Amino acid sequence: MDRNQAYKQINQMVNMDIKYLAGFIDGEGWIGIARTKDIMAGGVPRYFPECRITNTALEILEKIRDMYGVGTHLRKVKKNKGSKEMYQLKFYGSALRKLLDDLKPHIIIKAEQLKKVTEIMNTMTFGRRKLSQEILEKREKLYHDCRYLNTPNYVPTEANLPILEAVRDLD
Repeated sequence: MDRNQAYKQINQMVNMDIKYLAGFIDGEGWIGIARTKDIMAGGVPRYFPECRITNTALEILEKIRDMYGVGTHLRKVKKNKGSKEMYQLKFYGSALRKLLDDLKPHIIIKAEQLKKVTEIMNTMTFGRRKLSQEILEKREKLYHDCRYLNTPNYVPTEANLPILEAVRDLD
């Protein structure tokens, strides 16, 4: 993208609506669940629902960050030699919940990931509590489901994209 195209996109983003953002995330984003082991809790897995957008247009990512504020993190990511500078905007916590609520009616390609991430967020608690085996298993399943949905092997079809049915009904 040359500078003129970037400025044109930025000008469109000033009046950005959520449909544009949903399309941007469908194309440039990642909605999923990160997992680590909590050493202080004996190696119990911890799950972190996230949405990330990676792009070369810093100005666009800054505009999106400004829309959601606290609960976002914008950083420069490592790049390959000869490639453009890349930036990543990450959503978590309350900003992620607001973003997902805003995107839900408009997201198409990543609709299943959005559902899984919303579902795991609904199992989250504050503080270090011993979780039931049922909750741990549910979180692990949601993590693996999201991992699969975010692989190149996953191809959205009419069966797993109910929005296509609604769009077809409009014709």
